[in-house]
Amino acid sequence: MSSSTSLGSLLSDLSSSSSSPIDLSSILEAAMGASTAGIDVTDAVNSAVQAAEQPENVWENQISTLESQSSALTSIEDGVNNVESDLQSLNSQTGPFSSTTVTSTDPSLVSATAGSGVASGETTVVVNSLATTATAVSSALAGSSSTLPSGETITINGTAFTVSSGETLSDLQTQINAAGLGVTASIVTDASGSMLSLASNTSGSAGSFTVSTSGDTGGVFSFSAITASGASGNSDNTGGITASGSDASLTVNGIAVNSASNTVTGAVSGLTIDLLNASPGTSTTLTVSPDTSDVSTAINQFVSDYNTLITTLNNQFSDSSSSASGAGQGVLAQDPTVNNLQSDLLSAIDYTASVTTSLAPSSTASNLSAGTALQAGEQIEISDGSNTIAYTAGSSSTVQSLLNAINDAADGSLTGGVTSGGTTTYTDPAGGTIAVTGTIPSSLTASISSDGDLVVSGSINGTLSISDTPNASGSDETTFNAAGSSAGSTPISNLTALGITMNSDGTLSVNSTTLSNALENNFSDVQNFFQGASQNGFADTLNHTLTGYTSSSDGAFTVDLSSISTEESGLQTDVTNFQTNVIAPLKTQLNAEYSSAEEALQQLPREMQGINELLGINGSSSSSGG
Repeated sequence: MSSSTSLGSLLSDLSSSSSSPIDLSSILEAAMGASTAGIDVTDAVNSAVQAAEQPENVWENQISTLESQSSALTSIEDGVNNVESDLQSLNSQTGPFSSTTVTSTDPSLVSATAGSGVASGETTVVVNSLATTATAVSSALAGSSSTLPSGETITINGTAFTVSSGETLSDLQTQINAAGLGVTASIVTDASGSMLSLASNTSGSAGSFTVSTSGDTGGVFSFSAITASGASGNSDNTGGITASGSDASLTVNGIAVNSASNTVTGAVSGLTIDLLNASPGTSTTLTVSPDTSDVSTAINQFVSDYNTLITTLNNQFSDSSSSASGAGQGVLAQDPTVNNLQSDLLSAIDYTASVTTSLAPSSTASNLSAGTALQAGEQIEISDGSNTIAYTAGSSSTVQSLLNAINDAADGSLTGGVTSGGTTTYTDPAGGTIAVTGTIPSSLTASISSDGDLVVSGSINGTLSISDTPNASGSDETTFNAAGSSAGSTPISNLTALGITMNSDGTLSVNSTTLSNALENNFSDVQNFFQGASQNGFADTLNHTLTGYTSSSDGAFTVDLSSISTEESGLQTDVTNFQTNVIAPLKTQLNAEYSSAEEALQQLPREMQGINELLGINGSSSSSGG
């Protein structure tokens, strides 16, 4: 049944109960709120799809957050890598601490450069004579294009060049240089004309060469050797001439040295000496010293990169950081890796350099071992001036008892102590007593070396001492050396001693004057702070901590970024599947339904017109029949 038939039937019923015609257009206008029938299919479908895509919007937001987290983590990881690079450079045996500089008391006579790792010290040089290069020069002609005597033969180190008719000085120069004779020919021109200069490619006596000329009956073109006093000899003579160079003569730390070159290598390992002028009897001192400017630059670079990293981390917890993760915080504010990194960095700045000291065994205990008995009542004390461990030997105490006491005090495993006046006293199983005053750092360790020394190492205020006191009976016998004490210390035990201090936001500041003074006056201690006894100082300690974050196999950043990537990939798959399996079919269905409805609505005006005409006739008939 057509829509007009249905509506006609419906309206026919309505017209039978009404005395006036029904305007269907008015009814539809009132029902649809518009005078023109129709549906915006695109808008209708998009509105319906937009509502259906709400779950996908949640996933998209999650993906956006994950991308922000990945970007932020990568930025932080880059910052950590920069700090690691700085630390590795400061810890390297060929890094800035190995750079040296050389000064000369008379740079007009001697200068020098030092290779990496050259030991600091002084070298005395006396330059008796400089190395010279064998040189010969021809007689002058009018110019470089002047022709040479036809038929003349010039022989250099046994190789002959016979002049053909019309050949010029320039032609001869080209031939000699192309022959590979170990000499270089050059044309030199002055007021007297143009001359061909021959110079050996090897300086010193090893570079000498011979020149002879023949066939020039007029003696127009010949060579002379150049000596310290001027031109000498004539190549036209029988046997020609010999141009000779000479070796440099010098003394290095009083030892006579000859050198074919004025650049002397090998006389002092790693040192290249440049001889500039001779001055027999005049000593010039070359001083090799650490290049403190290189080290200062490296330290300041570390501080700069550290500050950049700390600032990046701080921004994750700052109200100024824009993020969707929380009010004013960064997307990684709740990430435990970021929290742990910030904590580790701030803690690392408190690093204190380890100090090592030792006591050698006394003559009565020359075969010292862990089982060696201590004298009852003998007291060994380890102290930094304010924190102290004092072990008093009991009747059964051995060296091992002493080692246990020191190590247990350091790791906090002593129990049952009695405290009085700031000192806590413990009793050990061997009957000895352990008196601990102050705070003993966990880094303190004690051991017996292979040659029987008691070795104690630890980070205690830059100073560490050991003393061994005889028992109360007055016996002068002690387990360790008769001197009774040994101390070790370092003036550079922490960053503060270098002029590096922490600001309230965790960044560092450098007092350039303090740093400069430390490098100038305590260079080896600064190096020891960063590198330790065997590349195990501050630089290695912090670098080792950071490697736990950047390791490509199991670093915290590697794990975090992999997890984010996996989660993001899963969400992307969900979005793709949702679009394919839900949204695409829904769009197809809605487009079909709304398009069909639109077509029906487009037909209604014509059908309504027919209905109105039909109703109008019926209405007129009803009126006339009344």
